[in-house]
Amino acid sequence: PGRHVWAFMKPAGKTVIALTACCIAQFVLTVNGSIVSIVLPDIAREFGSSMTLLQWTVGVYVLAFACLLTVAGNMADRLGRRRILIAGLAVILVGSLVCALSPDVAVLIAGRVVQAVGAAMLASSGLAAVSAESTVTAVRVRAIAWWAAIGGVALAAGPFIGGVLSEYFGWRGVFWMSVPVALIGLILVPVSVKESRNPSPQPFDAVGQILLSGFLAALAFAMIEGTQLGWTSAPILIALGAAAVLLTVGLLRARRRPDPLIPLRLFADRPFVRASLTSIIGFAAAAGFFYVAPQYLRSIRGESALEAGIFLLPLAIAALASAQLSGRIVAAGRAGQDLVAGGVVMALGSVMLLLWSDGSLWVVAAAFIIFGFGYGLLNDPLSVEELASLPDSEAGLASSLFSTSKQTGQLFGIAAVGTILSAASPDFAPAYRDAGGWGWAALVVCGVAVSALNVPSLGSRAK
Repeated sequence: PGRHVWAFMKPAGKTVIALTACCIAQFVLTVNGSIVSIVLPDIAREFGSSMTLLQWTVGVYVLAFACLLTVAGNMADRLGRRRILIAGLAVILVGSLVCALSPDVAVLIAGRVVQAVGAAMLASSGLAAVSAESTVTAVRVRAIAWWAAIGGVALAAGPFIGGVLSEYFGWRGVFWMSVPVALIGLILVPVSVKESRNPSPQPFDAVGQILLSGFLAALAFAMIEGTQLGWTSAPILIALGAAAVLLTVGLLRARRRPDPLIPLRLFADRPFVRASLTSIIGFAAAAGFFYVAPQYLRSIRGESALEAGIFLLPLAIAALASAQLSGRIVAAGRAGQDLVAGGVVMALGSVMLLLWSDGSLWVVAAAFIIFGFGYGLLNDPLSVEELASLPDSEAGLASSLFSTSKQTGQLFGIAAVGTILSAASPDFAPAYRDAGGWGWAALVVCGVAVSALNVPSLGSRAK
């Protein structure tokens, strides 16, 4: 494996620059998912927003992202991964400008949707472009590992970056950050990333896309607005009923079609199903954590945005360290052990927060680092298990399905933890004092579930 990795890294020209360009795209699309959480109190003060509206500021990005990934993957396979990668960088740049200049929360949320459109294009084309840089399996696995590690660290580092930027540029600075990063990507991608596409792309299933998007949107609306409108209110019952109908129709339709939006044959593969469920649950825990932790530090502990960001920096470093360790474990064919360990460590950090979040900040810091270390163990084995063994012709689809499972998990995590808190109070501080323990308990359950899902894979070695 070492020789293969050197073969990938040796050409200091286009290959390395191409990987760098794709990792930049991965960084900007992922960091936008968590960077906003650190400045939610500042946005709330300026616009007078409730906790539910703040949930939409974070959740609408993840929702739109998840809804558009499959269509973006199909576009990447048809039109070319490099072309969609360039377009995605341009769109996310425009969305960031809209957010940075927004005069009210409605425009801010609209800008977040535009950002998500670009992010979906980057996610579906970036990993496929990385995979296309080499036909050597070991090289592809290592390249995918780098791409996944950048994403994992970006999600963990988002609050720190946001804290530093908001200290010097205000909360709008977290959106200005994406502008120069996207511009760098727009310079590097055209000159380094080679074009690739599926010679026989799947026909686009427009009806399937509508059904999937409608299902996710209806479910997200019900979860986020349930406590505000009442779980037995007409809008919530209609949304839940619509979600159930859309899911049922989508599954029945996919069974009859030879070319559905999401091929159901993939779900006959146990490792793929296990990895997908692990992605949903693991990233639900991560998103729930990164939604609550920065607000906890600012509203409960009284830290400034910069202080909270610095406090979260060791977590990001721990995630980076464990991601590197994870790469070695996966290379040794022990992806299952890595995932079990990741779930256990995330659960341990969450238990510490459940029991002692009101105690010493040193204990809280230790719990954050432990959680971050466990989270860092997840990206590598999940991306390799779901993607590395799939054929090049389905790289765009595979990339979008993997990202869809991650984004769906993040959406559920934000909605679930936000619902737990908003059920107690519309404002974060009193909500956390009354129900914060239940939020940490939900993360414990997620960590245990991640481990339990992957216990059956302990006896096998990844190929």
